[in-house]
Amino acid sequence: MGMPQMLQKLSPKINKKNGFLILILVGLVVAADFVEKDFMCPCEEVLRWVFFVFYLFIPGFITLTVTYCIMCELYKEDFASQKSDVENKGQKTPEERREQRSSPIEETNEESDEAEKSDDAEGPRNCRFFLKCCIPTVVWIILFFSDGRFVACLCTELMEGYADSNPHPPWEWCHKQRNLTYAQQRAQTSHKYSKVVGFGCLFFVSIIIMIYKCRVIHKASKQQTHKQTAVQYEDIPLQEGARADES
Repeated sequence: MGMPQMLQKLSPKINKKNGFLILILVGLVVAADFVEKDFMCPCEEVLRWVFFVFYLFIPGFITLTVTYCIMCELYKEDFASQKSDVENKGQKTPEERREQRSSPIEETNEESDEAEKSDDAEGPRNCRFFLKCCIPTVVWIILFFSDGRFVACLCTELMEGYADSNPHPPWEWCHKQRNLTYAQQRAQTSHKYSKVVGFGCLFFVSIIIMIYKCRVIHKASKQQTHKQTAVQYEDIPLQEGARADES
């Protein structure tokens, strides 16, 4: 199978389940830029904490809510198909039903075992679904700390007005002839380490996602190989029987 055919088969899944994630991530980057321009650091320490918490959690919670609603709509068909598959597995032939009528105790045990298996599988599936919904929120938190200004505002002692880093950003404080106060040094250090930690977390999360995707692809290819091998072994006796009949 060539690359165009593979992309053509994968395009519905990409557009339906993963395309909206790309849109949300781009929206998060734009929102981070807007918040950065709109943000002003207040003088009072209490307000600095309030601003820090609000700017961190409220956009993240809104993103989680919107993502959850979208994911519920996108995965509604998948959940319905999985439920129909389970119901189809539960349907049995007339001969099997006659056997079950003769042994109602075994039928009850089988139904209880199937119910327990479905309940056990539902828990991990819901956890995976919720973790997928949390991806944009995690990206927002990383972008928040990667900005650096919010942590610098929280760790800075201000005495007057609002501290806007646009006229005199911390990276302009490195001039040799400029004497920095203790508050400026603290703000500069907070800004620097916030940047480093934010980009480090972004890189770490990217590595984790890459490793997870590689493991999923490797597991799927391994299962496909086992299925093909099993089919080949099943065909061997049939071929030998056909040869014996011909001879």
